[in-house]
This record gives sequence, C-alpha cells and structure tokens, in this order.
Amino acid sequence: GYNDLMSKGIYQGGFTYGNRFGANQNLGLMFSGSYQQSNRGSENNEMEWGSEDDVNDVEIPWALRNMQMRDYEFQRNRMTFSGTMDYLLTENSKLYFRGIFSRYEDSENRRRLRIRPNKGVYNSATDITKANIDAQLRNRDQNQTVYNFVAGGEHQLNKLKLDYRFSYLS
Repeated sequence: GYNDLMSKGIYQGGFTYGNRFGANQNLGLMFSGSYQQSNRGSENNEMEWGSEDDVNDVEIPWALRNMQMRDYEFQRNRMTFSGTMDYLLTENSKLYFRGIFSRYEDSENRRRLRIRPNKGVYNSATDITKANIDAQLRNRDQNQTVYNFVAGGEHQLNKLKLDYRFSYLS
C-alpha cells in the first residue's frame, strides 16, 4: 500500500513452510514469519460554533468559539518468527519443541494547534482580539519483544495419557 499524506509505503508479507521428513516421516518441521510496516497519518480541523455576545452586547448567533488543527503521524513495525518441531517416537508417543519471537515497534507524533476565540473579545463576528492560542506536541515510542519456547511430550499409555511441557517466556 501507499499513504499519500505521508508519502510513504505500507508493507506486509509472510511465509509458512512445513513438511515431514525421514524414512517413517517421524520428524515434522514447520516455520513461519511475518512482517508489517505501516506509515500512516491524518490531518483534521475541528471547529466549535455557538452564540457569543460582542463588546456592545449584541448576540453573534454563529460565532467561532474554538478551533483545533491536528495532525498525526505514526510508524508501526511488527515482525514475528515461529517454528515447531515434533518427533514421533511411536504411533502413540511424540516429543515437540516450539518457539516464537515477536517484535513490535510503534512511534507516534501528535501535533495540535488550538485557537480559542471564546477566551477573547468579539468586536464583531469577524474581528476578535485577545483570543488564546496554544500548541501541543506529543511523541510516544513503544517497543516490545517477546520470546517464548516450549518443549514437551505426549504419550498414550493404554488408558493413561501423559502430557507434559516446559516453557520459557521473556
């Protein structure tokens, strides 16, 4: 994709591969991965209209009371890799190992300019003095990485099923 406002691309892709190997197809392997990069943004203007009195106490029925001009831009990246391996010891018994790596990065910029005519003096509907103007800039970065590994087994022993696993999460 493409974001015209940001003049940047939006990318996404993934893959998966899996198969069984060996003379008896005892070894199973599967790998997958994905990547996404989003470059997005927006611009908007928000206005509040209402009744205000001018300096001569004459009502202005549709006066501009508040106006906000905002723009946002963010870049978000996601990347994930996972894999699993199992080994069939017998028809009723297997061992496995699974793992995942996930990385998330988010960077966001928000800008706002607020003009507040209602905090000033309305000389007329189009002439306002002493209005307030303020600007706000917020930047936020968020990064997260997750690793998870699991090893275990499943064994059917007549009427008893043994299922166990060990895991690590970071």
